[in-house]
Amino acid sequence: MERQEENSHAQTFGETDINITISNHFFTTNMTDISTSKSFVDNTTSLDDDYEDLNKKLDMIFGVISLVITPLVIGGNALVIISLFKFRRLRTTTNMFIGSLALSDFLLGLLTLPMYALFYLYPVMNKWKYLCLFKYSSVILSMSSSLINLVVIAVDRYIAILHPLKYQILMTKKRAKKIIICVWIYHGIIGSLPSFGWNNYDKYNGTVCDFFVVLPQAYSLFTAPTTILVGLLISLYLYCHIYKVAREHNKKMVERKGTQLNRQFSKDTKSAKAMVIILFFFFIFWVPFMLAGPLKYVKIAKNLFNIIKNFALSLAMSNSAINPFMYCWLRKDFKCAFQDLIKNYICSKIPKPDWSSSSNSSEDEGRRTEQNVHVSSIDLKIQQNNTVDSCFTVNED
Repeated sequence: MERQEENSHAQTFGETDINITISNHFFTTNMTDISTSKSFVDNTTSLDDDYEDLNKKLDMIFGVISLVITPLVIGGNALVIISLFKFRRLRTTTNMFIGSLALSDFLLGLLTLPMYALFYLYPVMNKWKYLCLFKYSSVILSMSSSLINLVVIAVDRYIAILHPLKYQILMTKKRAKKIIICVWIYHGIIGSLPSFGWNNYDKYNGTVCDFFVVLPQAYSLFTAPTTILVGLLISLYLYCHIYKVAREHNKKMVERKGTQLNRQFSKDTKSAKAMVIILFFFFIFWVPFMLAGPLKYVKIAKNLFNIIKNFALSLAMSNSAINPFMYCWLRKDFKCAFQDLIKNYICSKIPKPDWSSSSNSSEDEGRRTEQNVHVSSIDLKIQQNNTVDSCFTVNED
């Protein structure tokens, strides 16, 4: 009996030793995992701190760049819009869509760029909820409407080249106006959704104003990467088909050279080429921002991600500044309209210095100045009546 009790006690102590050994093993393993996780967090935090100063400095630079770009965007696209209202010969169906595209860029310069500049230069504005949401709503409105307008222009050129006899019936000015109105209503609704409650701003107690944090993941991915990708694929398909048809048609033009249909086809093809280049630059400027979005869901330092995102967004918004220059370079009708506006309506308003001698009395000088202004205004009206339309007659594509 005593031996059995001794054996049972020994067995109990053996099991206890084994349990203690296993517990120590698990405790050591867990402590190792905790220390590893802690070291990873510390490394990530230190890496994030390394980019914090750089992020603040670059925000100042991005703010200044936004302020510099703003007058270029507003002025250039205002010229496009004014030209469409001023010169009747410009009011073609395609140019109406270009005007809608210019309006998207104009609103970006008028609302989005100044707002971003203020947020870059004064980070305290991140605490203002509705200004934060309006900032992102405006950039979504401008970006998505610009893209859809480019897709609509691609559809317009597709119909003009593949179905030239039906084009005048299918794409009337009245129908073009309806399409433009629908585009703006749709993007007005999409852009206003964050301001009307679809946002995550309150979850962070007003401490965060980031595109991919404040806006829900489904919304941000749909309005940025998905929209750009779908627009790119549709536009590429349409313009590839246009190129194929234009190439086949050019082989047949030798036999029927000089016909009215061939001249119209050549004009539509030139217009399509111009819009392909404009579309190409749009995607070159916006694709980096599309690629920056998924980085938010990858383990990357927060400040490093902000640097990449802000650079990509500044590059994307600068696309609105080059579009008017592209119109002037690729479209002779717009180039002519810009020249007429600048020479006859802008430069004529700049007062010229009076170099006449001061020997005459002030009364005579006043009368002479009044007469000169009256004569110059008459000459200007005559010049406008005689030359504005002739410019388009000579240079129109």
